[in-house]
Amino acid sequence: MNNNSKADSRISWRTWLLLTVAACILRGGVLWGMSDGLYKDPDGYRELAENLHSESTFGRKRMLAWKPIPLEPTAYRPPLYPLLLSNYADSGLVSPTRVAFLHLLLGVGSVLITFQLARMWELDDRAAVIAAVLVALDPILLRQSTLIMTETLATFLAVVALWCLTRLSHRQDFFYAALAGGVLGLCALCRPTFFAWLPLCAVVVPLLGGSALRRIVNAA
Repeated sequence: MNNNSKADSRISWRTWLLLTVAACILRGGVLWGMSDGLYKDPDGYRELAENLHSESTFGRKRMLAWKPIPLEPTAYRPPLYPLLLSNYADSGLVSPTRVAFLHLLLGVGSVLITFQLARMWELDDRAAVIAAVLVALDPILLRQSTLIMTETLATFLAVVALWCLTRLSHRQDFFYAALAGGVLGLCALCRPTFFAWLPLCAVVVPLLGGSALRRIVNAA
């Protein structure tokens, strides 16, 4: 490795470290300052997670004539986020502190993967840092990270899916095709609107190159 390569490596690692520290401070500060939102349940995900943890049923309780009726299974909400939250239930209740830590990890991960994506798309480090900073400072993402809602997880899965698809475009390998398909499946289980990606991928993947058989297998 020549001196220029060593210098570039040191700069990259410093950039990774600075982005990680900055994202942790920013995201952690917002979560700490607006932690009240983690005690609310605007979309009922906490209730689904707690029922799943305590009664092994993905469902909700309803009131009938001011009396509770048995827990009813539901498919109204996508399952991935409540399934994840159910692992953070303590004595049957989802811990806001644990949710904050989960959202912090997902938020920082989104920033770092965005930086890596920009570099994979052949942008220089400066442009990649700008892209990562924009994600870190996005007011909507910051606000949503303080609520028990799917946006923080969905954003993380979106950038991971883009990373997988980018790797597949660079190297038409079955492993990356399967990985991209698995991550897109998780995306759809988090927010069904991700299903719109599937027909687009089915059209684009066969155009990436390789033998006809490989194209068909990767698209599948």
